[in-house]
Amino acid sequence: MKFTNYDWAQAILLYGLNAGTHKIALFKTLANFYTKKQSIVSWQDLSEQYFKIYNDRLKNNPRPQQSNPFRRSVQETIFYKLQNNRIDYDQAISEIGKDGFNDVIPRFQAFGKDKETLKNYFYEYDFGKKLILKDNLFDIPEKQMNSLFKEAEMKHNMLEGAYLIKRDNFKLENDIRNIYLIKGYDRTDLSNQRDFLLAYQSNICFLCGEELFGDETAPVEHLIQRDLLNHDEEWNLTVSHSLCNSSKLDSLVGPHYIEKLFCRNENIIGSSHPWKAKIIASLGSTKSLRRKNLMKHYENAKQVYGRNYWMGDKKYNREKDLFFKRFLTVLNNGTK
Repeated sequence: MKFTNYDWAQAILLYGLNAGTHKIALFKTLANFYTKKQSIVSWQDLSEQYFKIYNDRLKNNPRPQQSNPFRRSVQETIFYKLQNNRIDYDQAISEIGKDGFNDVIPRFQAFGKDKETLKNYFYEYDFGKKLILKDNLFDIPEKQMNSLFKEAEMKHNMLEGAYLIKRDNFKLENDIRNIYLIKGYDRTDLSNQRDFLLAYQSNICFLCGEELFGDETAPVEHLIQRDLLNHDEEWNLTVSHSLCNSSKLDSLVGPHYIEKLFCRNENIIGSSHPWKAKIIASLGSTKSLRRKNLMKHYENAKQVYGRNYWMGDKKYNREKDLFFKRFLTVLNNGTK
């Protein structure tokens, strides 16, 4: 049976694996260039039209644009950076061009799990430079394209509504995220912090409490998600086994890990390392104030991510956690 270009476009639109709204927004972007009969689209023009869809939409009705309740999409993050005067409009377009198409451009021409049937069917691209729209797109009759655009708009609304259901209090979540976003900064390379962190963790995996061995390059991670905090401040960095880190994924850790983080920070405070001054500047000059401010960040995280904690290994027992048995921890925290 022979299918039309309209059939293929509808399959892409309605049967994509939509973990976010980016595929819908890209279709609407392509429809704009279809209307203009513009076949060669510069990356700048593509980025500007694509971001305009999100900017106009989120200004009028800010709703979540992806299914993962623990994260903002790249497009949302850039929008809120613009709203909070972290960047200007031209910088927003530039960031979209740099980071906003990494998944959607290569994967757009797929439906379900089929990535091959329509590969390069409606467009080809030179990533970061241009998009070349093909006759298969322009041959769709205008009436059918208008119908597809309406379907895209309905699906965009439907996805936003479905994602919103996963949020207990989306407005409060946005308010909290924006507080951190205003004070935040771009991600930096953390690998050079690994050895220092390991020393003050007594070479113990932060998540499982067992020893870290030299044959594994254990990752440096943010205990409270960077997606919320928008910084790489030392008080929130830990080192864990790769497997433990993968198990945690985007989940908020249980409260016993926050207590452990407090103790690890006090290990650093008890030294003369330059990080001591940084942690004091971030969390407070006294032990009680540092605990209070750490818990404030954690309570904010609970408002954003909910209370579906990742508690670690079900067999985890603080009494067996080697971190609490090390002399450094006993010395600085009075643990036994």
